Amino acid sequence: EGYVSGRALQTIASRHGVPIDAVFTSGADAPALAQELETFVRDQAFVIGTAIALFSPEVTILGGGLCEMAGFPKARLEQLVAANAPSAETGRPMTLCWAELGWRSALFGAPHAAEEHLKRHPISARQIARARDRPPS
Repeated sequence: EGYVSGRALQTIASRHGVPIDAVFTSGADAPALAQELETFVRDQAFVIGTAIALFSPEVTILGGGLCEMAGFPKARLEQLVAANAPSAETGRPMTLCWAELGWRSALFGAPHAAEEHLKRHPISARQIARARDRPPS
């Protein structure tokens, strides 16, 4: 989060004197900014590849504020994720898609994903009660 968040991108934009909403479109005119953005996107690809390695999803959907910014290098991110994802080692194909329904779609998708997970991995009332009594970590 510290390296690939909107806050990190804001720091990059500020350091180069560029408005945040133009940071990706300004990179072509400023080599130092372009290099920092390349590192930023590489770090994003590393995080995404790590999540794919950990969870082995059938489909990975990318979206959100950063990915929807003008000039965001989607093709470059896809290329870096594909190059670093563990697809070759696991034999599982990597399906990467871009979210098209906006951030509010998570409000509908998350409960469905949780319901599907609980169907495959039921949790007992006793486990729920124990989890409620535990202090947050």
